[in-house]
Amino acid sequence: MPPVLWWYGIDGAAVVITVGYVTQLFVFLPFLERALAVRVLDLSKIVLPLLVGFIVAIYIGSVARPHDADVSWQSLMVRAVITASTLTLVHGLLTSFRILREAGDAMTAVLRKVAPDIAK
Repeated sequence: MPPVLWWYGIDGAAVVITVGYVTQLFVFLPFLERALAVRVLDLSKIVLPLLVGFIVAIYIGSVARPHDADVSWQSLMVRAVITASTLTLVHGLLTSFRILREAGDAMTAVLRKVAPDIAK
C-alpha cells in the first residue's frame, strides 16, 4: 500500500482496495453458495445497483467539483454531499427504493415489540 500511495495517491489506494475486495468476493463465492445457499444471481441483484450507483456518483462528483479546483473543507463537503446524494438516488431508482421499505418494515416490527400502542 505505501508504494501505491506514493506513486498514485489516494485514488490509487482506493483502486487497490477495491480490487482486493473484488478478488476476495470471487474467492469466497463458492463458499457462500455451498454453506449459505447464496446464489450468484441473488448477489448480483445486490452488487450491480451499487456498482452502477458508485460509477455514476463518482462521475457526477468529479464533474461537479473538478480535481483541479481549490482544495478546502468546503469543496470536500460539497463533493461528499453530491456523491452521496447521487449514489443514494441512483441506487434507489435501480432498486425501487426497496431499502427504505425494508428499513421501515424493520422499524415497525421493533416498535410493535417495544411499544405496541405507538406502532398502530
